[in-house]
Amino acid sequence: MRTTTSFFSVLFFLCFTISALSQENKVHDSLLNIYNEMPKDTNKVEMLYDLYESVLFNDTELSKSYAEKLLKAAREYGTPRQVGSAYYAKSYIQRTIGNKDSHNIYVAKAKEIFIEQNYLKGIIDTDKAMAIIYDEDGRDDLAIKLLLQNIEREKIIKDTALLANDYKHLAGIYSDKKDFKLALEYCTLALKFHENANDPLRYADALYQMGDIESGLGNRQNAINNYKQALDIYTEQNDKFYQSIVHADLGSTYLGLNNTTKAKEHFNIGLVLAREMNSPVSELRLLSSLGNIEVKAENYDKGISYYKSALLLAEKNERKSDHARILYEIAEAELLKNSLKSALEFANKGLRISKSIKESASVSVFYKLRSKIFENQNKLAMAMDDYKSYETIKDSLFTVEKSQQIEELRAIYDTEKKEQQIAQQETEITLLEEKEKVSRLQKIALGGGLSLSALALGFGFYGFRQRTKKNKLEKEKMDAELAFKKSELDFKKKELTTQALQLAKKNETLENLKQKANELKTSEVHNGYQQLITAINFDLQDDNNWENFARYFEEVHKDFNSNVAKKYPEVTPNELRLMALLKMNLSSKEIANILNISIPGIKKARQRLRKKMQLSSTDSLENAVLSI
Repeated sequence: MRTTTSFFSVLFFLCFTISALSQENKVHDSLLNIYNEMPKDTNKVEMLYDLYESVLFNDTELSKSYAEKLLKAAREYGTPRQVGSAYYAKSYIQRTIGNKDSHNIYVAKAKEIFIEQNYLKGIIDTDKAMAIIYDEDGRDDLAIKLLLQNIEREKIIKDTALLANDYKHLAGIYSDKKDFKLALEYCTLALKFHENANDPLRYADALYQMGDIESGLGNRQNAINNYKQALDIYTEQNDKFYQSIVHADLGSTYLGLNNTTKAKEHFNIGLVLAREMNSPVSELRLLSSLGNIEVKAENYDKGISYYKSALLLAEKNERKSDHARILYEIAEAELLKNSLKSALEFANKGLRISKSIKESASVSVFYKLRSKIFENQNKLAMAMDDYKSYETIKDSLFTVEKSQQIEELRAIYDTEKKEQQIAQQETEITLLEEKEKVSRLQKIALGGGLSLSALALGFGFYGFRQRTKKNKLEKEKMDAELAFKKSELDFKKKELTTQALQLAKKNETLENLKQKANELKTSEVHNGYQQLITAINFDLQDDNNWENFARYFEEVHKDFNSNVAKKYPEVTPNELRLMALLKMNLSSKEIANILNISIPGIKKARQRLRKKMQLSSTDSLENAVLSI
């Protein structure tokens, strides 16, 4: 009876999908008819983009074909911005089919064009695309940095749809990090914005994300409710790609509730959709999930069959991490069915791949699995060697994790300490300003007192002269005190700016350290130096220090950023950074060190800025910036 119910559920779903697809085809055919009648101009390029989007979520091959045509047309008779959009379209297709390397190449090409064209929306899209890749690769900090940058840009252009989407992505990252408090805050913001924007697909994305958060909190029934609401919208909009993903998550959630029948039903529907969309990433996950169900039910051969189908996909698409993971699942299943020779064969393959991609955690678990296999084969010495290797790597990973936690705590402590110092300085500045006001009032009162004294004591020249002399001395003393206090106030402000600037100027030190590491690098210690260089590169790209500097700079040079935005609205965030450093009278070399770019790069940036500020060859860029 259960099998019959599941069969009819899948059949009903397929019938519904065919009906929706028929409606989608009508839209596509209408667009195609219009496109065929259009002359070769920029409007025809835009229509090609519409055709690409009309099939993006239900026919990967056709959307891929349109993306190719789009790039060709944009180059032939489109604008540079349209060429950038075509590259971005191609990158999206590559991400859908799981080809990250090609995706990243196309994103880089698109972003380069968007930067040249000063097209902020395009820059936001490309940075968002890279944030998704960083998130998938476990590089959370880089993903969060890009998304937060985007949010600030989106606030400037007041694009609530983009803003909501980035809030949703942040919610997803913090959900994966198990920080459900922040995840809920961001996801609630996303839902609020999307609900008011009349954008059903984005609203569905936020509902889906809320389902993930509820699942992470252990509220499985709430998660199912959110997933189903999202699924209804995706089905109505014929978005097969995300239908497949939601079915996978529904299956996993039902599995957590020990409802195997429902879990298999959703996994099978998701598998049909993933294959229709030619999405190996989703198909891999669903095949692996179905395999897990069968192995748990001790249907080992059927489970291994699912795993091997997933393995072929991983090999074909060169997804080495997935390849190693599936080999582990097969080896573990073979061990459970006591096929020790086969289990060892798959474990050895997985261990080799894990070592080749340097995934220490994966290498560790393969050593542990192989230790169990050797133990069952009564090869106790080999089992002990592998277990020792497992323990060594595990301890190493634990040490690295603890070191990272210590560094994070130290960074938090240093930041809080610095913020306290800055707050204290700001309080001192405020007090000095208040004292200056009081002194000014005293000075006015004294001046009035001098006049009254002169009138009242006019009868005595000697007394008048003595009092005048005394008052003059007091006035000079007060003027000196005011000058000193003003000097102290200026010093405090300068100290505040310098302190913030020192945080940004770390790049020069890091660059020198990186150069020395390269010079000292030897073949014996290559990996250690390479890790050091990689860590330095990451720190060089970190914008946290710049964000602190920008905040302190704005406190000292109030309204500078807003004045620039009003007077020169076309200035980009990077150009605003350059203007801030010019405002501080820094040299090109100092600016290059802070921004981590070459001197020629600074010269080009200055030329672009001069053009946007409409300065003549005789006008001074520095004077123009200082006058703002």
